[in-house]
Amino acid sequence: MVRQIEVEIEKLLSIMPENLLFTTKWFKDTLNGLYGRPRDSYIPSDYCDNISNKDIERKKVRSIYFHAEETGKYRFIGIKRTSK
Repeated sequence: MVRQIEVEIEKLLSIMPENLLFTTKWFKDTLNGLYGRPRDSYIPSDYCDNISNKDIERKKVRSIYFHAEETGKYRFIGIKRTSK
């Protein structure tokens, strides 16, 4: 089941070019401005192919959108789902 936060993120991603490099601040500020949800609701590392957060590991299906480049910087790699 896709959470509402993922729906909001995917709406933003639908207009982003692949390989776009962005900061955590930009990501959170943009989504907060679009949807009014608290900035800390959006955690890009939860959706990375090369980072594994504890709460995400409990999910059976995981959405992957980003690759962490360095602390606070991510690259959009497309929308995909993986099964754990």
